[in-house]
Amino acid sequence: MRSGVDDLLQTGLRDWDIGTLPRSHEVESGGHRMTIYPTLRDDGDSVAVGAVESPYTQAQQMQLGVRRLLRLTLPSPTAALGSGLSTRAGLLLRLSPHPSIQALIEDCVDCAVDWLVAANGGAPYDEAQFQALQAAVRTQLRAAVTDVLDQVVTIVSVYRDVVTALADAPARHVPAGAAADLQRQLDALINPGFVSATGRSRLKQLPRYLRAMQLRLGSLPRENARDAAWQATVESLTTEWQQLVDTKPISGALDADLGEIRWMLEELRVSFFAQSLGTAGPVSEKRIVRAMDRISA
Repeated sequence: MRSGVDDLLQTGLRDWDIGTLPRSHEVESGGHRMTIYPTLRDDGDSVAVGAVESPYTQAQQMQLGVRRLLRLTLPSPTAALGSGLSTRAGLLLRLSPHPSIQALIEDCVDCAVDWLVAANGGAPYDEAQFQALQAAVRTQLRAAVTDVLDQVVTIVSVYRDVVTALADAPARHVPAGAAADLQRQLDALINPGFVSATGRSRLKQLPRYLRAMQLRLGSLPRENARDAAWQATVESLTTEWQQLVDTKPISGALDADLGEIRWMLEELRVSFFAQSLGTAGPVSEKRIVRAMDRISA
């Protein structure tokens, strides 16, 4: 895939110096014409222009590349936000799995930038679009990060309580299998990078999932048999979902469906182990199976 590609590829970009980035490009490979999809690629301290073979992968990489270019070209609010934390917030945020408060705030900034890009028309493909997006993000970023950070303070507060309850599980004779399942669930929800990975629209659900874990722990070992049956159902569905993830086709629509099923599994846990908290919408084992069947068909 060489013909016509080299003219597109660039590295070491720290601003939008590429004019217009075509949405697609025809190239010749092995005597055949094919379509490639130019995209920005996040290289950490700079951005590159690359080319991928599907519009879905293009959109994935473009999100990260645009985020990095905005971070490189706009003042970072991280230091100011860190110094402005209340004592309570600072103490709580130190309990997150991030290596430092600065790393956690950086994660919040990434999350806020993603949110603002989506709210302001999505990824740009020419210099004028990028400059308009840059101006919008510049004026909105501090408020957006503050919003995200406030949610994260609440999340980490409940996370701390779940960590404490899990540490007490052996003394309370919580079955080892249930405790291990809860630990896996906790690690999947709250980890370094979880803020931007979850996304601003989903962050508000995390405290409820964490409180559901607390309620489940509170019902054990009294409800061992029922808990074990529910856990087996969740584990079976999760295994099937993971197999779909591992073999997913290159399709934005299907990947979005897989992402939605991941959160349906969290809602199913709430419906099983903490019914009093309620779910964000209708959820059942049958609904999840049907959603996975549509993908695997």
